[in-house]
Amino acid sequence: MHIKPYHRLFLFFIVIIMLSACTAMRPIEPTPLEVKQQFKIGETIKVYTTDDTVITFKVVEISEEAIVGTHETIPFKDIVKVEKKKISVAKTAAVGGTVAISAYGTLVILALIAFFTIGI
Repeated sequence: MHIKPYHRLFLFFIVIIMLSACTAMRPIEPTPLEVKQQFKIGETIKVYTTDDTVITFKVVEISEEAIVGTHETIPFKDIVKVEKKKISVAKTAAVGGTVAISAYGTLVILALIAFFTIGI
């Protein structure tokens, strides 16, 4: 079976879209129990502190007193909000659909131009 070049390009775009994923941050209650249940070591989190600082880092350890990263230790008493990075299926699908439709539309337009200009 012979696959036309523009079909190969279309399939390439689909694979790229499937390999990339949009992420969203999901808020988690800033208590030791909740953080230990929701987070795993190595996950990326965003912490909002009482002094309006926002810190994004990978979790190294979660103790009863603090969340520990590679270069930071933030006590729970100083945390206002914690967010967890998660894959957003809806955003990924929306971006993927838009890119796929745009790519396919571009290929159709190029094929029409080629047909009318050189008579393929």
